[in-house]
Amino acid sequence: MSKIPYVFLAMPHEFLTWDFLDDPIMMRFIVWMLKRISSEPSFIPLKGEGKQLYLKPFEFMFG
Repeated sequence: MSKIPYVFLAMPHEFLTWDFLDDPIMMRFIVWMLKRISSEPSFIPLKGEGKQLYLKPFEFMFG
């Protein structure tokens, strides 16, 4: 277990260009997206469908 009391997220270098960094809406989306991804597969319930969506590692549901 880490002695640092924080969780760190890996961010691809492509998201650290000035085009992204100077766009607050895009940066908000990238942070939101990184918080939703997981390195583990998971099942997400679909509202009103009675089904579950299987997500592979680093996939996320948008919407």
